[in-house]
Amino acid sequence: MLRRHIILAAVLTLFGCGRGQATEDTSDDALSGEAGWSPCVTKGQFETCAEVCASHSMSCVAAGCDAIPMYCKPGSCEMATSVLSLGDAICSDPDVGGFVAAGCDDPIEFIFNDTARCCCEG
Repeated sequence: MLRRHIILAAVLTLFGCGRGQATEDTSDDALSGEAGWSPCVTKGQFETCAEVCASHSMSCVAAGCDAIPMYCKPGSCEMATSVLSLGDAICSDPDVGGFVAAGCDDPIEFIFNDTARCCCEG
């Protein structure tokens, strides 16, 4: 697991993150009105986290969800807007992904990742 985090962090540091398609339920936090991770999205449907959240009648929260600082881009951050991974591991546990602190309207660029979640509140 640590090895996966290190590899993902290295990839995110070099390349960034992208767009998706909803595939999972919304987190309990996001549904309760507090910021929480959206359902998983995959490459192909959405351009931004603002679009992902809006598709679930929620609002995106830029840098509003907890992140693991050593796996966060840019630099080291404690709060993130999206979390990314290769595969669907983040669908059940967002802590296994790489975190990105970006604007809600910034494109989610899938380069080496194909699954993402966004920080939303409802």
